[in-house]
Amino acid sequence: MASGSGSGGSRGQDGAEPKNLEALLKFALEHTPGGEVPDESTQNHAPMSEERREWLNTALSGMYKDVVKEMQKCLDILNEKLESDNDEDQEQKENALEYLQDLCDSMDNANDLHKIGGMPTLMKCLHSSNGEMKWMCADLLATMSQNNPYMQQVLIDDQFLPVLLDLLDKDCVDMVRIKALYALSCLVRTHTNAQKEFIKLDGFSFLIRALQSGVNKLQTKSAFMLKAMIVDNTEFKDMLYKMGFVQQLVALIQTPHDVSHEHMLSVLNNLVTNHPGCIKECQEPNLQLESTLQQKLKDLKGKEEYQEELEYTKELLSKCFPKDNSSSMDR
Repeated sequence: MASGSGSGGSRGQDGAEPKNLEALLKFALEHTPGGEVPDESTQNHAPMSEERREWLNTALSGMYKDVVKEMQKCLDILNEKLESDNDEDQEQKENALEYLQDLCDSMDNANDLHKIGGMPTLMKCLHSSNGEMKWMCADLLATMSQNNPYMQQVLIDDQFLPVLLDLLDKDCVDMVRIKALYALSCLVRTHTNAQKEFIKLDGFSFLIRALQSGVNKLQTKSAFMLKAMIVDNTEFKDMLYKMGFVQQLVALIQTPHDVSHEHMLSVLNNLVTNHPGCIKECQEPNLQLESTLQQKLKDLKGKEEYQEELEYTKELLSKCFPKDNSSSMDR
């Protein structure tokens, strides 16, 4: 593998050459001139000689080339065997995606995978007839784009967003839908262009359908994504209000109780905060939200495992029905 474990030592104390990137960086720090690093442990070392500096540059360059070479090998396997349903070929493809996942934990490696032309291959993986390939690829895309504006823009430019939305909405394998949602969340989070494209593609409608899916993990992750987007940009509240999200969320928390209710209540709490329109809609008698929340207070009281859901219920009552429920919540 191109990236080794952190067991390699650095030359200077035991005379051994650094064995991996972590050790190389440690070696470089240990031989940095004392005045450049305000750390007492490094100030006792002599400045790095030109010979050692050249060796380090060569070693780092070689390691970089090794990583790129390894990523290219993975892409070659995926391209050559993508249509094969042979068990051995399938295992090799899954290993290749898993290896790319490990390598792309590094933001630089993720960016380099794009620069060496890896995105068309990943797009093919998303269109595979094999569910395992699709969800592993979506998981890789999530890793590559998380907190990485460069890759977020790449995925937008290369039209990955509509493909991921389609997988979330229509795939018959729950894990594919869950990982597609994970990739969408990483892609859209805190990225203005991605959010604009998400809205253009009616992304919120895909999320409400995921909330209604009956798949707990999908419901939970959809609620997390919604909440995160509302927190990042409060202007989304108006959009969700106009799309009828209040009614949809109220209907969901009136279904037989399950673990998703906590997350639905959390989203609803965020929607009504400082939004008179959402509060007014919650107060509509035909929604019967007040009686639903009152019943939740009774059902969840004394159950420690539902403490957070109980708190969300109390918050929502205080925000939407303050006069009617101030005394009952104190009891």
